[in-house]
Amino acid sequence: MAALLMLLTQVAWPCTLAPAEPLLIDEALSDQIGPDLPIVEVSVIRGKGPQQLPGGGAQATSCDDLGFVQLTFGPLDEELVGYDIAFDPALIEGLYPYDGPVLGPVVSFVWNDGATDDQEPFELPITITPIDEGGDAGEPTDIFIFDEGSTAAPLLGCSVVGHPATGGLLLLLLPIAMRRRRVW
Repeated sequence: MAALLMLLTQVAWPCTLAPAEPLLIDEALSDQIGPDLPIVEVSVIRGKGPQQLPGGGAQATSCDDLGFVQLTFGPLDEELVGYDIAFDPALIEGLYPYDGPVLGPVVSFVWNDGATDDQEPFELPITITPIDEGGDAGEPTDIFIFDEGSTAAPLLGCSVVGHPATGGLLLLLLPIAMRRRRVW
């Protein structure tokens, strides 16, 4: 029992990232009119370093080294629309565009940004082309994404629990807790 408690205090839950869903094109649905691009909200989440805990420990997650560029597309009143998002992959090492149009409303790009709070600034010009399920392309739109760097990203929901000393402390407290439970 004590060994199990010790293991549970040091578990790292892995980061799970869902891949973008591709737009499946059926040319029989083409009407030769491309869709409009809805409003696009851009957010950037940067990698971050371990968080200091009271008592001298530190907490880190399996997502801490990841950077995210997230595009959230506004609602559409028309048919199914995907987005072809193009950029130069040489601008941010490890950040690559998708092969073909992907469905929204949220499209994320992920790269290894480093598990540190000291992040360098970046600039990323992208071109977004809306494409309907018939393969008709709308007008391409250029967007300029930038981040000033050196700011810690918010905690993302992946976690590592505990500190190496926590398991040992639980082993010491377990006999005391069991003895108190027997005493009436």
